[in-house]
This record gives sequence, structure tokens and C-alpha cells, in this order.
Amino acid sequence: MGFPPILPAYQCIDLTGTESAGEPTISEFIILEMHKTLEKARFQ
Repeated sequence: MGFPPILPAYQCIDLTGTESAGEPTISEFIILEMHKTLEKARFQ
């Protein structure tokens, strides 16, 4: 179960991160990566 390390870090991220020229914010990137990880874990 690799979830515990991911979730606390995710919760610490400031979700109002600054956006620049349509680039994903750090928080959006974290959410996307977390989603991929959860999807992988679900299909194992």
C-alpha cells in the first residue's frame, strides 16, 4: 500500500497555486500523478 506517503503530501499542497500561461499548477500536477498512481494500484 503506497498511499499513506502520497496523501499527506497532497494535503499539504496549496491548491490555489499560481498559474502561468496555461501550464498546470504544481497542485494540478500532484493531483494528476496521484490519480495515475491510484489507477495503477486499482488494476494490480
